[in-house]
Amino acid sequence: MQEEYAMIELLGRSQIVGKISEVTIAGKGFIRVAVMNVDDTVLFTRDINPDSVFAMNPITHEACLLHAKRIRQQPVVPYSIDPIFVSKLSSGEKAIEEIDTEEENEDWS
Repeated sequence: MQEEYAMIELLGRSQIVGKISEVTIAGKGFIRVAVMNVDDTVLFTRDINPDSVFAMNPITHEACLLHAKRIRQQPVVPYSIDPIFVSKLSSGEKAIEEIDTEEENEDWS
């Protein structure tokens, strides 16, 4: 199978460029994009629901690398709670909002 590269325009005016393939996740077809770094290595992969695609434009491998330099895509970073807050909440300490509210209500005279 020949490698295929594309610039995919997503709803919401974002773009992603890379080597594309099709994968099945939970019984549904997705577009897997291997986003290339400027040194021609895979920076990260992202699976896209085809329903969110506005347009998909085939491009060459060379164009893919040029767009990688221009767009500078970043992988999605998982959200996490700072361990300090987790330990305070699990130990029963007051949340930040409660502490801030008490400080605002203190009499400073």
